Amino acid sequence: PYPKQHAENSVDCSPWCKEALDKARLKDKPILLSIENSPCYWRHVMTYEFFGDEETAKITNKYSINIKVSGKEEPDLDKIYQTSQILLNKKSSGWPLTTFQSRADSL
Repeated sequence: PYPKQHAENSVDCSPWCKEALDKARLKDKPILLSIENSPCYWRHVMTYEFFGDEETAKITNKYSINIKVSGKEEPDLDKIYQTSQILLNKKSSGWPLTTFQSRADSL
């Protein structure tokens, strides 16, 4: 599905799945979660400027478990994180939404 479309990116991304969450728990690393929408212009910018950047990849691949999902394919997950951003920032949210989840065992 969605992460396979981005296999060429420098940042190593997994789908939202038990294996990725278990990996974060086992390695005691935060999750860098990116929720996107395929036709979104800013998703293309993030793909190039963030996920395609070698220096960024060195850091994020070493210090976090990177998870990338489509908001359209994972609407429940999208709703949770979009709502949390609205409540925390007191303004609207949208795609792409990139956030850290500091503890995988809290999921």
